[in-house]
Amino acid sequence: MKGESILGEEALSLNDAKEFLAEVHSNLQAFLEDRNIFEDYERYPSEDVVYIMFRGFFNSKECLKLLTIVQIFELTDIAEYQSLNWWFLSGLVFGADVDLVKEIIDTKIAEEEKSKISPLITSGEGKYIIKRI
Repeated sequence: MKGESILGEEALSLNDAKEFLAEVHSNLQAFLEDRNIFEDYERYPSEDVVYIMFRGFFNSKECLKLLTIVQIFELTDIAEYQSLNWWFLSGLVFGADVDLVKEIIDTKIAEEEKSKISPLITSGEGKYIIKRI
């Protein structure tokens, strides 16, 4: 089964989705363990963790890839029942405010674009000078 990506790239296979989610799962486990909340993670609102992970751990492309996965695949196909992935993904699908998620991604895209431009521009005596590439 292949799904069309909202990234405008080639289709995303189920195996690609599973591999990406395994990475997301590891990052999420590390995040929760660092905060000593791994064992009781289910008592925390998963949508709050979704927002934190989107803001602090994923770049815009990863955010969009994750959204693509949850839009084109059934959750039961990509995550084991009652796994941390399921908890996180169900929070994204059912609990997270889509407008807030879009706002986070838009902010990330703007920040990433700005960081690409910033090294090319320097400030000098009130004027901006574009560095030679």
